[in-house]
Amino acid sequence: MIFRRLSLALAAAACLATAASIVVVALAFALYAVLREPFGPAAAAGGVALAAALFMLIFGVVLAQ
Repeated sequence: MIFRRLSLALAAAACLATAASIVVVALAFALYAVLREPFGPAAAAGGVALAAALFMLIFGVVLAQ
């Protein structure tokens, strides 16, 4: 009984982590597509990397508090 509940909880956590990673990749691709037209492919990739770095910085500061 306990093992079944634990395995279901782990499976649910894995599904949520997978869904979150799919959302992050989709958002990164959408940001790249928006930035590609006015700035070109290299600058768009840099913009996506900058957005990811800023997100990680803000998330790290929030977790450190």
